[in-house]
Amino acid sequence: MFGKKKNKVRLELTHEEKRYLFQIMVWFRNKVLSEGGPTEDIDGVILKLAR
Repeated sequence: MFGKKKNKVRLELTHEEKRYLFQIMVWFRNKVLSEGGPTEDIDGVILKLAR
């Protein structure tokens, strides 16, 4: 009946914060992958951080 509204959040990070967040996301992706879970959404976040 009603469409789902997407809320977007924009963060401004320093280079160090971005690098740290990138490392954490890669670690988390590897953990999920080793447990056999899906990583598509995590990959999307990592790609956005790599821009």
